[in-house]
Amino acid sequence: MNSKIKIRIFISSLILVIIVLIIMLFTAPSHEKFDSWILQEYSIECDNEGCVKDNERLSISSAHFRDAGIFASYE
Repeated sequence: MNSKIKIRIFISSLILVIIVLIIMLFTAPSHEKFDSWILQEYSIECDNEGCVKDNERLSISSAHFRDAGIFASYE
């Protein structure tokens, strides 16, 4: 391959990776947004005494939220 084509492919790939990373940075949810989405998605209602789903009290369990900037996970 011609060296100009290789350089063009490299620059195009680099620009694409940068664009994808920027999109991921702007769309990764915060801890509060993620929690509110989970509560809404699974119809869970929480108050000061605990959380309830389908009129049954949910037991407390621990978890952690990891926000790496480009993605967020909840385990």
